[in-house]
Amino acid sequence: ASYLKELPEERRVFVLAEKPDCFLELVKLGLKIDRLNLGGMHYEDGKRRVTDYLYVDDHDVEVLRRLHELGIALQAQDVPGSRPVDVAKALGFA
Repeated sequence: ASYLKELPEERRVFVLAEKPDCFLELVKLGLKIDRLNLGGMHYEDGKRRVTDYLYVDDHDVEVLRRLHELGIALQAQDVPGSRPVDVAKALGFA
């Protein structure tokens, strides 16, 4: 995270993480994040569907709510040519 904080602000970085918790930790460490593109959060028992490629449980929703409250735009887009989905709106907190 310290390396990412030292990059010039106009520099764009693509970061992959397994869970949204990782991004909340990066923000807590001081990394500025404007937008998250969520995907690859597949179905598991206890998760509910947001899109065909995005499933969340209560913990995910709470983390995403906190990221949204910090001003981070949350979207889901499985491929570049598809229309982005406003995840905060889909989850009812935007």
